[in-house]
Amino acid sequence: MTTRLDSVEGDLADRIRAASPERQRAAVAAAAEFVIGATGVSGDGVADALNALQSGTADADRQRRLDQLAERLDDEAFDLQDAGRDEEYSARFAQARAVSALAYAFDPDAETAALDGIYEARATAPDGQRDGIIAAAAEQLR
Repeated sequence: MTTRLDSVEGDLADRIRAASPERQRAAVAAAAEFVIGATGVSGDGVADALNALQSGTADADRQRRLDQLAERLDDEAFDLQDAGRDEEYSARFAQARAVSALAYAFDPDAETAALDGIYEARATAPDGQRDGIIAAAAEQLR
């Protein structure tokens, strides 16, 4: 099955599929941590979620809470956009997408978590930081 990551980072997607579930989880954790740091999002359980992900704890309840946070940040971003506050909109929208990448990382299937979470993290990052996210994820697949 072709994924969104295949369309932009085909070699990385292949390496993810060939990796163990533990390496897949480590790769998505690295990408999510990178993009969370790059966007400056914090609070609302983000740090706890990163710690849980690094310790290999994936649970649907945490994923649901992160999805709710991403939705709230999206709503705030669109309110800022409607108010003509474009710079603030861009920053808040990036935070929403970063939280979404973190939420994808909690998918029960490690391969799906890695493919979708790393894609979302890559799509969120400013152009100059995309290579860093890919490198952070790829390092975990060695």
